[in-house]
Amino acid sequence: HEQLTAFWRRNQTIDKSIAMRESLILRPEIADGRFMVRLKLPNGVTTSAQTRYLAGVVAGYGSEGCADVTTRQNWQIRGVTLQDAPAILAGLEEVGLNSLQSGMDNVRNPVGNPLAGIDPHEVVDTRAYTNLLSQFITANGKGNPSVTN
Repeated sequence: HEQLTAFWRRNQTIDKSIAMRESLILRPEIADGRFMVRLKLPNGVTTSAQTRYLAGVVAGYGSEGCADVTTRQNWQIRGVTLQDAPAILAGLEEVGLNSLQSGMDNVRNPVGNPLAGIDPHEVVDTRAYTNLLSQFITANGKGNPSVTN
């Protein structure tokens, strides 16, 4: 996070490789210097504490911030400023979330049955499998170069 912050202070522009490694996605034509952070949420599952943290991040940006729940059972936090990114990424880690390898041509979020664990007719509870797949994709939060570019 320090490298990203130092780069921003030196150049006031963003190098694509640094932004993508940190999973900050910028669309300058519509973002006006603000970023989107995409998370990794295996099976789309979050705890109430994680959801409260994400809601707090969005609320901190007022009308500039918003959260999207995606078709891949994921969250995208929009309106993030680069200056806030290190604290947000650290906060994600504190609540057991990450955004590692969630942008560009990386393997996207592992999805499963949204009713996993509560559907009385389910044949297989997919949560354990999506968690294992996500751990492989991200090498338990360290980054897995064998499945990313």
